[in-house]
Amino acid sequence: MSMVCAAWLYAQKGTTSEVLVLSRDVPAGQALAMSDLAAVAVAGLDDAIPTSEAGDVVGLRPIYGLVSGQVLSRSALTADPVPADGERNVAISLDQGRVPAQLQPGDPIEIIVAPAAGEGSETEALDSPRTLTASATVYDTETLPDGTVALTVTVDEVDAPPLAAYAAAGRVTILQAPRGGGGE
Repeated sequence: MSMVCAAWLYAQKGTTSEVLVLSRDVPAGQALAMSDLAAVAVAGLDDAIPTSEAGDVVGLRPIYGLVSGQVLSRSALTADPVPADGERNVAISLDQGRVPAQLQPGDPIEIIVAPAAGEGSETEALDSPRTLTASATVYDTETLPDGTVALTVTVDEVDAPPLAAYAAAGRVTILQAPRGGGGE
């Protein structure tokens, strides 16, 4: 068995190609410059962008924040502004119990209205909470030292004002949607 694995690894070594990686962290929506790009030899990454296409990548924008050393893929880049026309980014500050752990930029989510902390609620409101947006995407997320989660989400522009108001009042909860559904 180990001979088969060794042979496979050796064969993969021979099929490496030079692809583009980031030389620094690049936030979502910022146009890529040639100085943001570096090259690395890899094997087995179908969506990776070859170094020969570096000129085509300059000016494109990451859909979500990318980190230094990350292999660039076509699915992570767009020529459109981020957020796109008709979309808005909304900042939300949440207690850990109102946001799923391990959310990453690009994850689809749903956002619902929740009762205010310490507020009594009717069973009907809890059984059928109001959905503020069934189509949202995580733009950025950060857990602060006090445990609060700072989340920026991209939503349709019509959903942004009520979402911002409910978020400011501490009345939203996040549901993680399955990839390929919800926000994508």
